[in-house]
Amino acid sequence: QVSIDPATGKISGIAPEVGEYVVTVCVNEYRGGILIAQNRKELHVKVEDCSSVQATLFPQYVNCRDFSLTFQNATPNGVNTIFWDFGVLPQTTDTANSFSPSFVYPDTGVYIVKLVVNRGDRCADSTTSTVRVFPGFFPGFESDGICANKPTQFRDTTRTTHGVVNNWFWNFGDPATLADTAIIKTPQYSYGTPNAYVVSFTVGTDKGCKETITKTITILDKPPLAMGFVDTLICKGDTLQLLATGTGNFSWTPLSTIAGANTANPKVWPAATRRYYVQLDQNGCINSDSVDVRVVDHVSLAINPDTTICLTDSVRLGAQTDGLRYEWDPGAAMDDPTLLAPMVLPGPGLNTYRLTSYIGHCTAQQSMRVRTVPYPQVRVQEDTTICFRASLQLNGVHNGNRFEWSPTTYMTNPLTATPTVRPPDTMQYVFTVWDTLSGCPKPRRDTINVGVMPRIYPWAGNDTMVVAGQPVQLLATGGVRYQWIPGTSLDNPNIANPVGLYSEDPEYINYLVRVYDARDCVDSARMRVRVFRTAPWIFVPTAFTPNGDGKNDVVRPIAVGMRKIEWFRIFNRWGQLVFETQVNGQGWDGTIKGRDQGSNVFVWVVKAVDFKGKEYFAKGTVTLIR
Repeated sequence: QVSIDPATGKISGIAPEVGEYVVTVCVNEYRGGILIAQNRKELHVKVEDCSSVQATLFPQYVNCRDFSLTFQNATPNGVNTIFWDFGVLPQTTDTANSFSPSFVYPDTGVYIVKLVVNRGDRCADSTTSTVRVFPGFFPGFESDGICANKPTQFRDTTRTTHGVVNNWFWNFGDPATLADTAIIKTPQYSYGTPNAYVVSFTVGTDKGCKETITKTITILDKPPLAMGFVDTLICKGDTLQLLATGTGNFSWTPLSTIAGANTANPKVWPAATRRYYVQLDQNGCINSDSVDVRVVDHVSLAINPDTTICLTDSVRLGAQTDGLRYEWDPGAAMDDPTLLAPMVLPGPGLNTYRLTSYIGHCTAQQSMRVRTVPYPQVRVQEDTTICFRASLQLNGVHNGNRFEWSPTTYMTNPLTATPTVRPPDTMQYVFTVWDTLSGCPKPRRDTINVGVMPRIYPWAGNDTMVVAGQPVQLLATGGVRYQWIPGTSLDNPNIANPVGLYSEDPEYINYLVRVYDARDCVDSARMRVRVFRTAPWIFVPTAFTPNGDGKNDVVRPIAVGMRKIEWFRIFNRWGQLVFETQVNGQGWDGTIKGRDQGSNVFVWVVKAVDFKGKEYFAKGTVTLIR
């Protein structure tokens, strides 16, 4: 299906199936009608499937809001490159290469946009579409009439800057029928039942602008009618303006003693109590109501009784009255002196407040007195801190006739103004006083915080032994200040770690150490120093009997005049280490890994250092007797 024009040499034909083909062209050269030469040329043709590549646009683009539009190829599959020409003549810069460009047109009008996909490729495509740009289109509608079974009038309020509005479609949203549509500018429609209906309105112009808007309208069984008041009072001889609100025509009855009976707010001046009736007519849709106007020749007023309150408190005034307007005097300290029951902050002593109640020109006045009494006086001592397990006497001063402490925990004599407390931890005590005889009904309070210092844990060190003439270092802990009693043989009895140096007598010295904290709270501990009349040495017994009778059950080193034991070791006769310690007085119970050892002789060795730094070595044997 390939042919060639013998005059022009142009080759044309229909592409076969997808694949690669060779087209051979033969050219014969004649001279004088005689073939003198022949040339061949091969053309390679590659056929591909381009059916999936398409340029697709909407039939028409319309913007009646502004000048900007966004475009997009509706069939992007297989598209590698894209080219847009937005059709603004004679511009040459109104182009884009993005897949979803936005373009702002310079003016109103009709344009042709062109889309080219895979431009320059074997599989390329293009298309065009119309663009209408006519900003200044504002659709809208309004309606009158809200009653069921009465016509509701709809009106198109659409405004357009370009062209004219020339088509309408109304859907009145009535689910009871399919005939609830219209195509004119100002239709009417009657709804059969009260309900809320969604009205859809589509409007367009001769420039192609078109938009749909919706509104919800409420259909009632009668038009809304609101009264400013239902029942009211007037003073005889006064004129009253009645108040009604609604859409439609008003009519009031009776027609005597009334002005403006066909208005929403007529004026009336009845000589006696009378009920007035109002009717609202909205296109034949009727609603009605009434108001009772009671006529009086005086104002009833009964003010609240006089009262007594605590000074600096506020109180609410009040009265029972049929008045319609109120005025308190003086009103400077009130939240609103035109309220019937305002809040007021009275001053010291007796305060008098006068209330005037009004019904038109009728008035009534009465006064209310408020006496203020000071709160009772109350005072406790300043916050304080006590030592652990210490007691404190509280001191409450007052001028009331009744009081109480709270809480009463850890308190003795809580029924007195001066109880004693002994709290284990920081605690707050509240002293509450009443003075019911003065007239002030409320209590007054004062508070004291009793802080408790943490418990002191004093320690004077373990009892120790020393050789006469050898110094020994004592050590107490638990506080910030210390006092050793007695100060016998100590270089400084007022520090935590004094050095003792003892003569041969006495043999025992018992020390009491007072340990103080930062607030001079004190606790104490005791320890004993035994003085040996010998040179420094480590004493080890020669035998022990570990039978559980509490006597000689262990063998232990007793270091005298030694600052520390470097090590004390016991070996059996095979040279096995069975016990080792560095603690003076800690011993072996005659067992190895929990198993009792039989009677035998064991070897011990010891190394110790005295208080002058001299090292001592000793060894010996000890017999275990079962």
